[in-house]
Amino acid sequence: MPSEEKERKKKRSKAKKVKKPKKNEHLNSYSRVDFDESDEEKGFGEIHDSKTAAVDVPYPEVDDAPRLTINGNSLPNVPRVHPKPKGVIPATSRVLNTCWDRSQCGSVDRRCLGVLMMVVIMFIVFLAGISYEEHVVKTDPPMVHDGNSDQTGYGPGDGPDYGDHGPGSNGSNTIEYSQRQKDIIMKLKQLSGDVISYPNTPYHQAAHWMLWIDKSEIEADSPFLWQRYTLALLYYKTGDGNNRFKLKEEKNECDWEKVGCTAAGYVEHLSLENCDMSGPIPALEIQSLRELSFLDLSSNHLSGDIPDSLMDLLNMKTLLLDDNDLVGKMPAQICSLVSKGQLTKLTSDCTENKVFCSCCINCPNQIPDVTPDDGHYNLTPRQTLILDKLKQLSGETSVTMEGTVQHKAAQWIMKVDEMELDANSPNLFQRYTLALLHFMMPDNNKCYDMHKDEEECDWESKSDSGVTWKRISCDNDDHVKYLKLDSCGLNGPIPSEIQALSNLDYLDLSKNKLTGQVPLAYQNLHKLVHMYLEENSLTGDVPESVCQLRDNAELLSFVTDCLPGDRSVNCDCCTNCPIEGDADGPEDGNNGSNDHFESLNPGELAIMNKLRLISGHALDVVGTPEHNAAHFIMKEDSLKLTANDEFLYQRYVVTLLGEMSGSQDACFERESGVSECNWLSKGLGGVTWERIACDSNGVLEYLKLDGCGISGGIPSEIEVLSKLNYLDLSNNAFSGNVPDELSALTNLGHLYLEKNSLVGEVPEQVCDLRNYAKLMKFNTDCTNDDKKILCECCTNCVNTDTTEIDTRQEALLEKLKGISGNSVTESGTVQSKAANWIMFKDTKMLTASSKQLYQRYALAVLYFMMGNERWFTLDAEAEECMWERIGCDTDGRVNYIKFDHCDMHGPIPHEISVLTELEHLDLSGNSIDGGVVDELETLQKLKTLYLENNIIVGAVPSGICTRKEEGLLVDFTTDCGTDANQKVQCSCCDNCAVGLPPSPGLTDEETRIQAIKGMVTTLSNGVNNVPNTPQNLAMKWIMDDDKQHSNVGSPHFAQRYVIAVIYFSIGGEGWINSFWLSPQQNECDIPGVQCNSVGRITKIEFTNQGMAGNLPAEIEHLFELNTIDFSDNDVAGNIPSQWSSLNKLTILNLKNTKLTGEVPSSICSLRSDALVSFDIDCSEVVCSCCTNCDSGSRSTDIRDKVKAISFKSDLSESPKFKSDRADAMDWISHVDKFDIDVSTDEFNERYILAVFYFSLNGSSWVDVMSPNVNWLNEDRHHCDWKGVVCDGNKYVIVIQLPSTNLSGEIPYEIGRMAYLRELDLHDNAISGALPNELGDVGLLNILDIHSNGIDAVGPSNSGICSLRYTGELTELWVDCDTQCPGGCCTVCGQTKVPMN
Repeated sequence: MPSEEKERKKKRSKAKKVKKPKKNEHLNSYSRVDFDESDEEKGFGEIHDSKTAAVDVPYPEVDDAPRLTINGNSLPNVPRVHPKPKGVIPATSRVLNTCWDRSQCGSVDRRCLGVLMMVVIMFIVFLAGISYEEHVVKTDPPMVHDGNSDQTGYGPGDGPDYGDHGPGSNGSNTIEYSQRQKDIIMKLKQLSGDVISYPNTPYHQAAHWMLWIDKSEIEADSPFLWQRYTLALLYYKTGDGNNRFKLKEEKNECDWEKVGCTAAGYVEHLSLENCDMSGPIPALEIQSLRELSFLDLSSNHLSGDIPDSLMDLLNMKTLLLDDNDLVGKMPAQICSLVSKGQLTKLTSDCTENKVFCSCCINCPNQIPDVTPDDGHYNLTPRQTLILDKLKQLSGETSVTMEGTVQHKAAQWIMKVDEMELDANSPNLFQRYTLALLHFMMPDNNKCYDMHKDEEECDWESKSDSGVTWKRISCDNDDHVKYLKLDSCGLNGPIPSEIQALSNLDYLDLSKNKLTGQVPLAYQNLHKLVHMYLEENSLTGDVPESVCQLRDNAELLSFVTDCLPGDRSVNCDCCTNCPIEGDADGPEDGNNGSNDHFESLNPGELAIMNKLRLISGHALDVVGTPEHNAAHFIMKEDSLKLTANDEFLYQRYVVTLLGEMSGSQDACFERESGVSECNWLSKGLGGVTWERIACDSNGVLEYLKLDGCGISGGIPSEIEVLSKLNYLDLSNNAFSGNVPDELSALTNLGHLYLEKNSLVGEVPEQVCDLRNYAKLMKFNTDCTNDDKKILCECCTNCVNTDTTEIDTRQEALLEKLKGISGNSVTESGTVQSKAANWIMFKDTKMLTASSKQLYQRYALAVLYFMMGNERWFTLDAEAEECMWERIGCDTDGRVNYIKFDHCDMHGPIPHEISVLTELEHLDLSGNSIDGGVVDELETLQKLKTLYLENNIIVGAVPSGICTRKEEGLLVDFTTDCGTDANQKVQCSCCDNCAVGLPPSPGLTDEETRIQAIKGMVTTLSNGVNNVPNTPQNLAMKWIMDDDKQHSNVGSPHFAQRYVIAVIYFSIGGEGWINSFWLSPQQNECDIPGVQCNSVGRITKIEFTNQGMAGNLPAEIEHLFELNTIDFSDNDVAGNIPSQWSSLNKLTILNLKNTKLTGEVPSSICSLRSDALVSFDIDCSEVVCSCCTNCDSGSRSTDIRDKVKAISFKSDLSESPKFKSDRADAMDWISHVDKFDIDVSTDEFNERYILAVFYFSLNGSSWVDVMSPNVNWLNEDRHHCDWKGVVCDGNKYVIVIQLPSTNLSGEIPYEIGRMAYLRELDLHDNAISGALPNELGDVGLLNILDIHSNGIDAVGPSNSGICSLRYTGELTELWVDCDTQCPGGCCTVCGQTKVPMN
């Protein structure tokens, strides 16, 4: 039985003789059949011509068919041929031509008479048919609704129920179509043709439903029109008894059963299996669903051929057509999608009587295809492609011959492996090669496990004879770079497939049973650095191209059995040939090389190979410094570094330099198990400064080895110390030339090589460190002596016959002596330590004339007054104004120092007087002794001075009190008791921190108690003196029970007291971990408390501990805190405003608590600093700056949705909290009361409008903030906001805000408003360029942005201009000076001047 599609093609083929109708004229009517004079032009039906036989009038040819578009993209023009209406005129025409031809019938015989009578009858019937058709055409009323909202059809009887009055009727039998309906009819004809006019067809029924029943009020230009119509068409192709797939006229089609959509609302998933569908597949209509990726039409009654036009669904991944009545051959175009991997699942009925399909992935009724010629059966297309790809690497015979390791590996990849690789997977060859090697190993000696559900880089190495190191290692891109398969029992020819591991830099196949020659293919391993093939049964010559890897310096280590013997390899480029007779390997584990080391285990061998890269074969010569240093690293050092340890080279080089010096002259004491950064320096000639110093990460940056008796050449290995900034090798016995390798030390600021026996010319590359890098000081013996060095870039040429010292250092010492006297050169003083740091470690390389010398030196002096518990470090590379606890004015002069609780010892240094711009000085809470120095009088700009809680004594200089009385010194506190022997005598202090002066005869314990009270009073503002307060209880615990820190000058005292206050403030006795307040326990060991390396508390995480009570303000004194977490507890009250001083706080989690009130604005100010995450229960606490208000899953959903929409914004993950997106999210999460489903486009638009408001400074808009219609009205739908117009589905289609004082840049999220048709923002102060994302608003017709400051529209081929060129955007009105590509903008200026 011919299909409907074949019948259409047959009718179309008859049309070639007929004159082509005028373009698009067939779209001008919604008639079914109109046989009048205009029919020839309309292109419908058959037309009778008295001079010619009846012919078919064609559907328009392809070139004249209207171009179809979806989302601005043109669809291919495919002519749609449908069965045309049947009439009587063609038959009548033939009868008349026969019977009324006077040349044949002179008269009317009986036969013709009978015919004429029949014609008359037929003509009468024809006239009745015309009348009937005209009635149907002119009325075309809606079908009668059967009462079921999910299903429509005709009423009782055989035909439609017309009635006297239908929708739009004016009382006659003629139905008046609205313009919208006419537009929809024309649009549907573009897709399905005139078949929508034929009664009782699914096409007609679907169109009818769209016009008269559907309540979506969808417009003809909607991108979703064809989509909704296609789904209706599929519905009407189902049987009457179907109850699974229903039309729902009041809902979006994405909410219909069996339908799934993208976030943008386009259908991507259709599950229409077992829906009693019949007839041909409506391919062209389905083709309009461009985002469709899953289509299941199985278990229906679909018939006819499978249309090849389905190949145009470029996103299709799954197409299920089995269990139907389809016939013919699966189109080759669809099969090509399978071979390309685009269509991953295709099914059909692949029996002989149905569909012939060579590419169907799952054919339920297909007989398996057996292909015994290659040993593979029932291969899917994916497997077939993989097999072909593997043949390219291993050859056809090896892969297909059953029993070979290649065959086993291929079978595993195709049929066992769960990673589902395809032929184009970048790691296919890599995974296959590792599988192949695995099958080469005996079952009892597998060196790694092969896991089908893991990446090969994660395959677990297996231990053998104590070997536990990793066999396989990959780089960050999951490319194998390290393959160590020694002693793995590999048996057979050495595999050439290893060439596929092109990123390998280490390959060890030694100690196996490999045979054959070194493969020529290994020449492709261009990144190989080490290759070990010894102790195998390899023979023959190493290919010259493989040796080329050695010649090009890539391959540094290449070991084979290259000594003469029966199983030897001829190799001219190998770096080592094991001794003959050791082919099976020494039993003790030695690799057979003549390295003169005792037995080395595999880890030590790896270290040797790594060290050989920088020291070569000198390691192998017994007694050399290199050998001895390596021996220490491998055999003596208890640190047990591995070959991959980042500090291996550093430790080796320092050890090597020590080995090069005489033991009696060694400058440092090498110690096993201790980091080289901490090796004890040993002095010569009274030198006491450090020999070795590292940064905070343990990387060597300072090496001062002058006068250490080191002899020999300067070791080239020193180049690996890339972070070194200070190197002093002077006054030794170095000989030879200055090595080129020193040029690798690009961070070097000081280089001292004088007083040695070096000769020759300093290499140009080393001099480049002076010219282009950081080298500021470079000394050598560069006099004119023939035995000395030629140096054009040295800063000082030293004569070895003198004791000349560094002139810069000498000048610095003299300068610093001017303010510190001889203490600069006295060993152990803070001044000498500071001077030493300035001269040798400070990378600023200050000179005696540097303006900042005194300032930087004075701060260094204060630093070295601190004990081990220092609060900051001297940053040699940073300006002192960037140091912690230091502040400067705009000229870079220090005006703020906060060194309270820094464990400072000794008297106030006189050097502080050089800080003449100082306004704030806080030295409280330390162990500073002595008196208040007179030099403080010279600080004429000092406004606040805090010296309390120290052990300072004596009288305050009168000059300070004078400044206090004059109001210049605003705040001044000391321990101002009256006992001259113990306290400060001060008549002008604002606060005596200790309180009442001690009475004579106090014991030490009483003095301690008094000091504690004074300190606690300062920390808690006197609340501690109120009985039974948490502060009072904490103070008593410190005084009576705590034995850890009784020294109030220790920084640990304050934080320990704060922890005690927390405990007593929020019910510590009832906590889950209530035992943690222990007198013997350090506060850093308390559960939930974390400290940094110097013992300062950085985190308090007390989540879900049963805590109850108010949060204490004293937490403010833990100023190193970066995390506070009291979540899931019953803490109550308000958040203390004092916490705003915690400027390092990054995480504050207070969700699921009983806190109330409002978050202080001072706390919110932390959001502009370090605070990134702030979680709280916003239902109870008013918070304008929280990143996450924990009010249930909706809050999480909103956050996720906002991040998905604002893919460029920072939100809470960024310190830039006050971004427009964050404000919009806060509003919609915490303020907005209009509860819209987060998963809907309606919510998306509300959020985008909020972003629009904040981005364009909505608080400054005019004429918008009128009652009940203002923007960001949390009680009203956004469709009610002024200037916003929505359609019937509450989607925003118009935004009109002219002359509203908008300022800023249009946010890019506006491009997510898919339904927007008009955007009018003219006469405002908008600036910047239009966001490219506006080009994604496919329905936008009008954009008016003139009279703004917008400087550019965008490129011609993207953004908003793309809508102009596709014809969707009809008006783009800009300022005349706006940069606009030609043809993009339509008019400019206030008078609408046409744009060129």
